Amino acid sequence: MKPSAKERAFHIWVMDRGCCVTGKSALFHHEKQSYPLPRRDHMFGVPLCHELHTELHIGMGWNLDKFREKYGVDLYQLACDLREKYRELRK
Repeated sequence: MKPSAKERAFHIWVMDRGCCVTGKSALFHHEKQSYPLPRRDHMFGVPLCHELHTELHIGMGWNLDKFREKYGVDLYQLACDLREKYRELRK
């Protein structure tokens, strides 16, 4: 499903922060939620540069533990924090 205008605005806000590791220009990486079922949510993601996005998907097989060990960033927690911060800013 394509993101709505509200969801696209969130994507832009997240990407404008720069990659959470390198600070470079970022893509919106959809983080999977584990509840109630594993799924992609357009309001749940993190900013990753192209190189790290590719590494996560291809080199690490989307293994968040490997990513956290290598870069010291918990992508799932960051996605939670960014979504909450965005909601707070929009109140």
